[in-house]
Amino acid sequence: KMEDVPLSLRRGPRGELLAQGAEARVFATMLGGRPAVVKERFVKAYRHPDIDIRLRSSRIAQEARMLLRARQAGVCAPTVLFADVNACALYLERIDGPTAKCFVQEHSPAEVRALGAAIGIYL
Repeated sequence: KMEDVPLSLRRGPRGELLAQGAEARVFATMLGGRPAVVKERFVKAYRHPDIDIRLRSSRIAQEARMLLRARQAGVCAPTVLFADVNACALYLERIDGPTAKCFVQEHSPAEVRALGAAIGIYL
């Protein structure tokens, strides 16, 4: 419930910016005393405001459902702590370690292929 989320978090993510992509920013934060990350899908000025909010909200909801289904299927995915479709933000369990992008950049092509093969077998 929205009432359970601290007011400071409802106003938007605060904390260290961990990553930014074309559609979202990921911040380090705390939620209920737990280390977490918040993925905030930001406004795209070139889209009509009504379409923009519908797209961003539906994508947050879809991502939350996808992560929940992945966990139910036994995939090691972060726990969804809270999905705020009104603010277009997804609060997730923080998992320490390198991102997939960092792993790819820091390892040899053979190591990346081996990891990809292992992931393929797991899925």
